[in-house]
Amino acid sequence: MITAEGDSAMEYEIAGYGTETIELKEGKYHVTATSVLDSVFVDEDFEITDESYSYNLNLTKQDYIIENVMYIVSDNPELYTTNESFTYDGKTYEEVDADVIPGALLVASAWDYNLDEEMPEEVTIYGDNNSTTKSKVYRAQTFVLYLELYELFNGMDEEELGELDF
Repeated sequence: MITAEGDSAMEYEIAGYGTETIELKEGKYHVTATSVLDSVFVDEDFEITDESYSYNLNLTKQDYIIENVMYIVSDNPELYTTNESFTYDGKTYEEVDADVIPGALLVASAWDYNLDEEMPEEVTIYGDNNSTTKSKVYRAQTFVLYLELYELFNGMDEEELGELDF
């Protein structure tokens, strides 16, 4: 439930790991979030200071991870591979360009694709540019799971993957 200062309450039912888009004007608010068993897990105030900006209300206060992906138009895409490494929870992943946003209730949107949007395989690159970088936000647990699965299955060919019994 979100309550504006001196206003009536707005109630939203959002599934776990779900998202909901709402518009809030600049102002002070109070949020109360309860589980399906009616236990309160968030009971806090927050403030919107710039109504032209977009925010994620992160009720679980989990860390977010922003992955930066370079899209390239080139006959030699190997020239554009990242030498970045990413460390989270004590483990380092090579060739991953990502940043951590530590868990907070209100997170200003600083990415191209939100939690409920897929990172596209292709994007339009304008002008004379031969590359562009896009970013996607993930919940930390989800992103780390993707990285772990990639490491696990990266060395397997299609035949070996087809033999796996899930």
